[in-house]
Amino acid sequence: MAITTQDIHRVADGIVQAGGTPTLAAVRRALGGGSFTTISEAMQDWRSSRNTPAPLQEPAPEAISARFSGIAKDLWGEALKMANSRLQAEREALERARQETEQARREAEELADQVSAELDQARNALAEARAETGRLASQLARPGAVPTPPKPRWTNRAASATGGPIC
Repeated sequence: MAITTQDIHRVADGIVQAGGTPTLAAVRRALGGGSFTTISEAMQDWRSSRNTPAPLQEPAPEAISARFSGIAKDLWGEALKMANSRLQAEREALERARQETEQARREAEELADQVSAELDQARNALAEARAETGRLASQLARPGAVPTPPKPRWTNRAASATGGPIC
């Protein structure tokens, strides 16, 4: 069975975890044999990967932190202004829509009252016309009777509106 680079890296990691130093001889002994050339090349890769310095983890200087804090506060303030402005515009639009709806409701109510009044007038006129028809029918039912012409009850709306007859 051939020894792989991963095998060598695993053994070297195990030696470090056990508190030892992964020399070529120690790794070869732990593997139970192997070519010094193969182990040497794999150990060079292993050492270079372990020697990569960790990224610098330092807190930002106070001046930079204060500057970013000020910028963040300014950004948040602007975001709030924009949100409040949009909210106010939506509230105004909602109030306009409410007023328009209320106006439409009042107009519909007025129209319903007007139609109801006209319906009452039409019913009254129909009742009077029926009564007149009954009166005329009873006059015609008498032998030799000449019916009297009915009084005009219908008015011309245009004449009423203008104040005089329409020719």
